[in-house]
Amino acid sequence: MGYWGVRPGEITESCGHRGSNEGILYEDCSLYLARTSNSELTYEPKILLRYRKFKRNNEGLADTITLYEETDPERVHSCPIRTFVALALADEAFEGPQSPSDFSHRSLPSTAISKVYPIRADKLKTPVVRATSGTSIHPTRILSASTLHQHLEKIGQRCGYKDNITAYAFRRGFANGIEGKVASSRVRQLLGHSNDGILQSYLSKDMAVDTQNVVRDLPQDMNRVDRSRSIRFTRDIGAPKPSAAKHGTHAPVVTEERIREVSSKFPHRARNDIIRQLRKTDLRLEREEYFLRASRGELDSTSEFQTPSVDPVP
Repeated sequence: MGYWGVRPGEITESCGHRGSNEGILYEDCSLYLARTSNSELTYEPKILLRYRKFKRNNEGLADTITLYEETDPERVHSCPIRTFVALALADEAFEGPQSPSDFSHRSLPSTAISKVYPIRADKLKTPVVRATSGTSIHPTRILSASTLHQHLEKIGQRCGYKDNITAYAFRRGFANGIEGKVASSRVRQLLGHSNDGILQSYLSKDMAVDTQNVVRDLPQDMNRVDRSRSIRFTRDIGAPKPSAAKHGTHAPVVTEERIREVSSKFPHRARNDIIRQLRKTDLRLEREEYFLRASRGELDSTSEFQTPSVDPVP
C-alpha cells in the first residue's frame, strides 16, 4: 500500500465482497531474479492486481505492479521482498527453494536478463496473506480488509501515533509522495482514479510549500515541510499502548459490574466481545487524556533537545 497506493480491498477481501475470498493469490505473484543495469542480481516480484476498483473481474484491464529488493543496509528493514519470500517459504509455495539460504546463492545465465521462481500448482489458489484460525493461520481463508484495519489501528497505537493508522493513511501518503513528480495520466493509473479531480481528496490539506524561505529567496526546507504534513508529526511513543504491545504485560481487568451493565443493554452479545470492547474504550479514553495532558504541559519532559536560542525581536 505504501509503495503503490493500492486500496485494501484490492489485495485483501473487500468489505463490499464479503465471503468472496478474493485478493492476492500466489498465482498472481511471480518472483524474478533480475540483472540490473550495473550487472547486480536482485529479486523483483511482479503482482497482478485482479480486483482493482472499476476493473474487478476484468483481467484484460488488470494492472501489474513490480517491487524490487532493497539492498541498501539502511533501508533493508523496509524491503518488501523479504516479507513475501518469508510468507512463501512458510507456505512451501515455491517449486524449488525451501529455505532462506536457497536465495543466498544468486546465479543467472549470461544470456538472460531474468529468471522466474515457479509456484507449486497446489499453491496457486492460496491467498498470500490469510486470516487467523484460533492460534494458527487459516490454510485457505484470506485476510479481510476490515481485519487489516483493526491490525493497523493496534500497530499505530503501539507506535505512539495520536491519530488512527488506517490503510488509507498509506494511500494518502503515497498520493502526497508522488504529487508533482508523476504525470497526471500516470497518477490516475497508479491510484485507480476515474479522473484527476479525485486526487485532491487524498492530498494533505497542509500546503507543501516553504513560503517562509521562498519569500526570502532561500531554498525550501522540504524535509521540514514533509514532516509537518505527515501523520507522524503528532506521534508520541510515550502514549498509552494496547496491553499486547509489551511482553509480560497482562490485559487490564474489567470489573463484573461493567460487564453486567453492558450485558443488560445488549443481552445477546458475547461476554468476550463485551470485555474486548470495554478495554478498547478504556484505551481510547486513556490516550485522549494523555494527549490532552501533554498539550497542557502536565507531563514530565524528558527531551534532551533544547529550544534554539532566538535573539529578541527589536
